[in-house]
Order: sequence, then C-alpha cells, then structure tokens
Amino acid sequence: MRSRLPVLRGRRRYMIFELEAEAEISPKDLVSEIISSQFSLFGDAGASRNRLKLIAFNGRYGLLRFGHMKTQETRASIAAIRSIHGVRVALRSKGVSGTIK
Repeated sequence: MRSRLPVLRGRRRYMIFELEAEAEISPKDLVSEIISSQFSLFGDAGASRNRLKLIAFNGRYGLLRFGHMKTQETRASIAAIRSIHGVRVALRSKGVSGTIK
C-alpha cells in the first residue's frame, strides 16, 4: 500500500510536558484524561481534528504529537487538568517543536 504524498500528509507538532503529581500516574490514565479534557473543552469535532497522541512518557516528562494548527488548543487541554483519578496533578508545557530531535 502506498503512503500519502508529502503534500497531502498532515503536518505535526511535538510538545514536551512535565507532570507533577502526588502519586504515580500510568500513561494510560494520563492519555485518557488529556483526551477527556479535550472533548470537554472543544467538543467532538474540535478534538478529532487535533489527532493527539502520546509518543513517550517516563513518569515525569512526556511527549505529545498533535496537528500543527492546534498548539493553543493542546496547551489549553493539558492546562485544564487538575486531577487524575483523585490524585492532584499539574501539567506544564515545556516547549513545542516541529521535530522530535
């Protein structure tokens, strides 16, 4: 199967973030909370256009991939999270880049 031509493929951005939590948070719980935050802020249509994906997470730092026009929406989504399963957390964006390098 052929891949899409580069001109038709969607551009991506990558955001590194820091998680401060009172207890250990699993990557699965973190992703579900970020997606839930996105759906509550921007609805079904807005969240589906972002194409958010967690690339890496080591317990404290993580890397998100999203659409290139959705930087502000992604920052708002992670800033709106205050707790995950009753554990108080704070997510802070450290930087946004066009490449993982």
